[in-house]
Amino acid sequence: MMKERRRSIPITIFEEHHELVIAVEWGVRDGVVADCGNCLLHIDAHPDMSTPQPSCSPGIPNEPDAIRRFVHTELTIADFLYFLVFRGRLNEIYWVDPRRERFLPGRRMFVGLTRNSDHRFIVGLHDKRSELEKQGIEVQNSTYKTVWVQRAHAEHDLPLKDHWLVDICLDYFSCNDPVDRRHWQLEVSESTLEEFENDPYHFLKLLPDMKVRSLRKEGKCFLKFCGALAESAEPAHASREEIRTRVAKIANLLSRCEIDPQMITLSRSVVSGFTPRDQCEFIESEVYSVLESVYGARLELISFDKMASR
Repeated sequence: MMKERRRSIPITIFEEHHELVIAVEWGVRDGVVADCGNCLLHIDAHPDMSTPQPSCSPGIPNEPDAIRRFVHTELTIADFLYFLVFRGRLNEIYWVDPRRERFLPGRRMFVGLTRNSDHRFIVGLHDKRSELEKQGIEVQNSTYKTVWVQRAHAEHDLPLKDHWLVDICLDYFSCNDPVDRRHWQLEVSESTLEEFENDPYHFLKLLPDMKVRSLRKEGKCFLKFCGALAESAEPAHASREEIRTRVAKIANLLSRCEIDPQMITLSRSVVSGFTPRDQCEFIESEVYSVLESVYGARLELISFDKMASR
């Protein structure tokens, strides 16, 4: 256990990872998370640092309804971290990658809105901004934010920092194979399915990275979306023994580096298909147990529904 500290540590559990934004904004409203300058310890099988592509202005107030609506309609499970950077919440991101065995050099990245747009994001290397501007790609100075991004491994030593946020995705410990999760089915009417089947140039048949097929099953009609499978270096579906080993390494990282977080979040990531459904409960229990061993009675479990509504 870490040396005794008086402050409690709120911990919450949500279904999908972009809901981290809801938790962080609640923390800022409630005064338990600093409104800027935070260091995120991102323990995840994926970086979640794609460029956000909202259809409306991201300059929204920190009000529960507005935040929840924006997260669930404008963000995805792959692009929410740069949105938090854009809001000024994150100054550094340490991504603990289960595949990485060496400490890679960090990079200072930037995020902002392009000039003459109220919602189009651009992300890039901070020291390459001038080169982008020479190509006519300009960023609004008022929206320009930077963040230090460091890719690491659980056995590396992290620097002593204030204002840590610990963000854990359960798929770090066991992740479904891409073949198991890149298929979705959408129930549609008979007429919609026939329109799709009879039109060789239907827009769903022309998607560059997605194969869509028709499916009839038990008297119902479906469109089946099959994602293109790129080569993957993701951690495979792990055994219970392997999961316990990975959980122990994370506990050791938190203790060894004296990570004293303002808040801890857990994302199940089962609905999206990344965390194996049959292992989620076991992983969640193991992770929560080791967090209790590290932080003891300081952990304060807070309902995510409460965070999302107040």
